Amino acid sequence: MEDIQKRELIRSIKLIQSLGCSFRILSPDGESFGDLQIVEPKTRRRSPSKYPHGSLTKQVKDHLDLNAEIGVVQKIPPGDFDLEMLRSVACSILTAAWGRDSYVTMARGDYFEVMRTAEKTAGETV
Repeated sequence: MEDIQKRELIRSIKLIQSLGCSFRILSPDGESFGDLQIVEPKTRRRSPSKYPHGSLTKQVKDHLDLNAEIGVVQKIPPGDFDLEMLRSVACSILTAAWGRDSYVTMARGDYFEVMRTAEKTAGETV
């Protein structure tokens, strides 16, 4: 920072302090002025996915008929996927398509079953 820039910065800081304001200024050369704490924003880091993006959804959609009638049982094989992770994805898809409390699922060892139990009501929001 050039001398004239630093002089004007210090003059500005004195004005801000005289107004009773709290502040923190970081100069381009790394100097810090003021008494406010700088808090780093929290970043939410997701753990790396166990499977390629979209592969679980594809496995479910390849074996699921969203136009199935009430009472129809559908079997979803896990393929190379974790059965409970696959069932979780299926429940998300089914809730969006059919609504809450409109289906049941059951794990059966090497596959899981889905059965539609009700129609989605007209005013239901998911």
